[in-house]
Amino acid sequence: ESVRSRQVMDNPPGPMVRGVLNLSRMVEESDGLKIVAWNKLVETVVDAVRLLDAMVGMTEDARQDGYIGTVRRIGLGMIGFGELCIRLGYPYASPEAEALADQLAQFTRSALREATAALSEYRPVVTGAYVDVRGMAEPVRNLSRLYVLPEPELAMMAETSPGIEPLSGLAGRYLQRDLLLRGLQISELLMDHLRRDNLVTERLMYELLDTGQLGPDADLPESVLELFATAGDLEAGATERIAYAFQSNCDDVVAVRHHLPATTKESELRRRISVALYQK
Repeated sequence: ESVRSRQVMDNPPGPMVRGVLNLSRMVEESDGLKIVAWNKLVETVVDAVRLLDAMVGMTEDARQDGYIGTVRRIGLGMIGFGELCIRLGYPYASPEAEALADQLAQFTRSALREATAALSEYRPVVTGAYVDVRGMAEPVRNLSRLYVLPEPELAMMAETSPGIEPLSGLAGRYLQRDLLLRGLQISELLMDHLRRDNLVTERLMYELLDTGQLGPDADLPESVLELFATAGDLEAGATERIAYAFQSNCDDVVAVRHHLPATTKESELRRRISVALYQK
């Protein structure tokens, strides 16, 4: 369930088969604290590389173009980062979330390269394909790429947040959930948190279903409001800081979306674009 895959067409020389890691599942407990399940992440990357490699030869374009014998391209992306932050107790717009983004990208890229090189030990190596593994140029079977795209359809299938974006909403039609079921749904993460601290009220439930977020008038601790802040609650630049943290260790594109209300003024749009362009 941690890997969802699909085939896409990329730039020449041929198709790329790519999949995504569901980061929201990469959590475990240690000494009563929730931490990233690094071992599970490595195991999932290894399984993903084997799966995607097998899929390269099954694509119609690969068979027709004789592409199987040339450079084989696989891509591995990520979804569920926003939900992962909540599970770990990190507000999305926090230094801890930025540090986590940088660490995750660096760790996953290294695991991806090592898994690609290891695959070549028992499957044929493609001539001319190499990958840098711990400072050594290792011959490999695939050219593997780490990328980040929103992937909203796959995120909806996995019932998690798209790409590395924050949650777009917490309830009702604002949830990334099945269209037929999400009308009266409220985020399970939020409900578990509210029940644990005995914060559930009827008024709050109605407000959540109506607006999809915790409003400024919600009678909740500041820590809860920060942890469950949605895309519309975040200051300009918060999403970009996470994106830049990932970009430093990604091989390919890092893309995020902005969820703004229809009433957003042109001046605010211009300000956010300016922040995105000149974010450091």
